[in-house]
Amino acid sequence: MKLKIRDKINNFNPFKIFFLRNSSNEFMEVGLKTLLYASLVVITSSLALAQNTDAPVIRLKEAIKLAKENSEDLALAVNTVAKNESAYREVLGTALPQVAFETTWQKYFKNAVYPTVNYQLTSGISISQTLWAFGRVGAAINAAEHGLEAGRLQKQITEDEIEYLAKSAYYMALYTQYQVKIAQQSLDNAKDNLSILTKKFAGGRPPQGDFIRLQSDVMARTPNLKNMEASHEAALWALAITLGFDSPQKFELPKEYTINIPNINRSSLISKLNDEQIRLRALREAAKYAEEAARVYKAADLPTVVALGSYYKVGASADNPGFSDLSETSFVGVSLQWNIWDGGSTRAKYQQALADQRAASLNLKKAKEQLAIQINSKISSYEKLSESNSAAKRAVDLAEKSFKIAQRKFRTGQTSVTEINSMDAALTQAQLGYATNVYQIYSTLAEIQNLLNIKEGELK
Repeated sequence: MKLKIRDKINNFNPFKIFFLRNSSNEFMEVGLKTLLYASLVVITSSLALAQNTDAPVIRLKEAIKLAKENSEDLALAVNTVAKNESAYREVLGTALPQVAFETTWQKYFKNAVYPTVNYQLTSGISISQTLWAFGRVGAAINAAEHGLEAGRLQKQITEDEIEYLAKSAYYMALYTQYQVKIAQQSLDNAKDNLSILTKKFAGGRPPQGDFIRLQSDVMARTPNLKNMEASHEAALWALAITLGFDSPQKFELPKEYTINIPNINRSSLISKLNDEQIRLRALREAAKYAEEAARVYKAADLPTVVALGSYYKVGASADNPGFSDLSETSFVGVSLQWNIWDGGSTRAKYQQALADQRAASLNLKKAKEQLAIQINSKISSYEKLSESNSAAKRAVDLAEKSFKIAQRKFRTGQTSVTEINSMDAALTQAQLGYATNVYQIYSTLAEIQNLLNIKEGELK
């Protein structure tokens, strides 16, 4: 017994359509079912990804600004700079005169030395100044200065890293957005082809092989669109977190996927790999800090000469003395302090400081070599990608023309399903290739800017 048409539609399976041979009307109805199903999927997906129309469109410069404003890493770097500034002031204070005021009031309940003295009052001021410490104080100040400068440079490095991460997340979101657009267009093309075939045989029965193949194209491209949408959603969430939003619905991206490739001069960029490169400067400051720290520990085994001076007023009596009852006393002198033996602890610290100094020098040398390799590699990649971009764009234009020609021929029965599918696949491949090329250009340029501390907009 035949199944009713409605039962066949409700239990539709595109891979079983081959067995529906008895009625051309059944073919037409099943084709309409396929188109309706695909349309519902697309509409549902579009609604799921629909964003608030009032949400602002975020451009790259604004994205970078938001990322910096909402970065905990940058806030920590700023805090480190403030801490280093306090440490510098602390060390600097040790080189300046140390002034102290003291007042002491004492009540004796029993005094074996002076039995008649029941009260004593002492008030005065003392001052000390390090005269000579064999370079320890100066080295400590120099070390603090280099540590402060290294912290400031590290803050700038952190800021550049945040800018790079913001660019990477932004470019990935644009890239996946364009991938969704390509997948949507591919699905629309498959639906158009199925619609053309259905209309061509509206009064009769279409070739079963062609009909099944076009239905399969529609069904196969639907999950591909869903996968692209999922990737785009993940990229939007990554960007939202980077920018400080709690949801991707709070912003929108520009719809265009255009590219402006700046011309870069290899020799000019390579010349930036000098002593002024910020990462190298930070490592150099770290090396100088380690060198001065070693000097501090070396001088710790040597004497320290300190000048002393004080002025006091002292009074003692049976009754509670007032300031008018106090006698003056003052002195000046010199103190010699020398750590003769501490079990080798100071010597061990000095050896550790020397090891840190050697490590800092090696890190600086290593960084120079790695930066040179990285920047040359990235510039070469950028040049090749830039050269291929025009060809990739041209390939998309030609593929679009070829597909339109093939689709017109398909409407009039001058070409086969195989050819229209081939042209459609070539178009999708060309579009994806161009999108990937543009993304890689932007991503590589961001890496070059990050390596050389070039701000956005400085390369035109």
